[in-house]
Amino acid sequence: MNRTLIEMARTMMIHSNISTRWWAEAVNTAAFLRNRTPNSKTHGRTPHELLRGNVPKVANLKVFGCICYRRVDPKSKTDKRANKCIFIGYHEAKKAYKVYDLDENKVVFTVDVTFTETEFLHPRVQLVDVEGEPVKDSEGMPTPDQPFDEVDDEDEDMGRQNDSLTRPQRPINRDEPSASPTNSNRERNNPPFAHYPPRVIFENERDGPAA
Repeated sequence: MNRTLIEMARTMMIHSNISTRWWAEAVNTAAFLRNRTPNSKTHGRTPHELLRGNVPKVANLKVFGCICYRRVDPKSKTDKRANKCIFIGYHEAKKAYKVYDLDENKVVFTVDVTFTETEFLHPRVQLVDVEGEPVKDSEGMPTPDQPFDEVDDEDEDMGRQNDSLTRPQRPINRDEPSASPTNSNRERNNPPFAHYPPRVIFENERDGPAA
């Protein structure tokens, strides 16, 4: 039972991203919900029903850690009529909600309160597009069949640039004649010059052999 309550409390705190200072309130709320949940050991009945003899009402259950606004009496016409609070549990003996007033920094029990169960004090970061719509975690990420370096076909300039960087060039066969050789190719294909040492020519050799 203790493990079940701890796991329930931990799950509620992670979901609401609430401070760990409210750990005791989370465990008490988990016990409150557990007593109003049927299980196999009680033959489909709730512990609250077995103890008090009546079926508990679950329509008034709220999301732990959500933002709520409790009504307050304004001191003047320009004062606000509600304080922003955090829902942290239920009253053990009567129908009332336990909230932490963020404006007055105190814990109070109240029944005149309005809940926004999808709003939290420290919501988790969520990506949105240019139109403000939530972005799924998988959007913008490559699929298993699509590598990171794959280029979109719509971006022609980027595609040509990546082709020159990623695609290996065909090996050059120097024996194969080129259709339109350039100057560099001509110089590369010409045989190298042979450098011989200077030769001394005598007068009798220049006129040719004697008759």
